[in-house]
This record gives sequence, structure tokens and C-alpha cells, in this order.
Amino acid sequence: MNGDGLPDYILTHQTSYNHLSIDIAYANKINNSIIINTATSSSLGLPLNHFYNQYVFADINGDGLKDFIRAAKVSSGFEWQAQFNLGNLQFSPIRSLGTGLGSMNGKLIA
Repeated sequence: MNGDGLPDYILTHQTSYNHLSIDIAYANKINNSIIINTATSSSLGLPLNHFYNQYVFADINGDGLKDFIRAAKVSSGFEWQAQFNLGNLQFSPIRSLGTGLGSMNGKLIA
């Protein structure tokens, strides 16, 4: 998740009756030692509540980093939203991909 080549872990947990949160446990190698740190949805720039939304982490822009994609409830039903992983434990602002999605020559189009 942080682009350093070491394995990272995505933790999803319910924090109250109807509130789900995502945390990332990521590894850093310092002086040949592995140090585990954590980052919360808030510090990553991800939405804070995932209770009513399905999501997945996948590399959709081909940069080797896992991006955040979700089907979010909106007034007209749902829409696909993406936040691109910036590689520094930050995600881009939410980008609406609309209700349909396709690809052309391996590139994401919306």
C-alpha cells in the first residue's frame, strides 16, 4: 500500500452498530528490522464509514499500487467511485466513475 515492496495488511473492523472502518498495517524496513505501523481511514484520506458500501483495493491505473474502488449509494442508486493510491500512504480525492465502467487498451475509462 505504501509502495516500498514489503507486504501490507488491510484491516476492516466494525466500530459501532452501523460503522465500518479501514485501517492499514504497513511494514517499514529500518536498519534490517521490520517495523509495523498503522494508518486509519482518516489519515489515509479514505471515506470514514463503509457500512453501506462495497469496496475493493485493486490497481486500476497500472502504477503498481492498490487503489480504492467502491460502489457508493447515491440518490439515484449507486455509482462507482475511485481514489488513487499516491504511494505515500495518501489517496487522491474521490473521483466518480459513473454507473458504468470499461477499459480500452488496458487504460481505465469512465
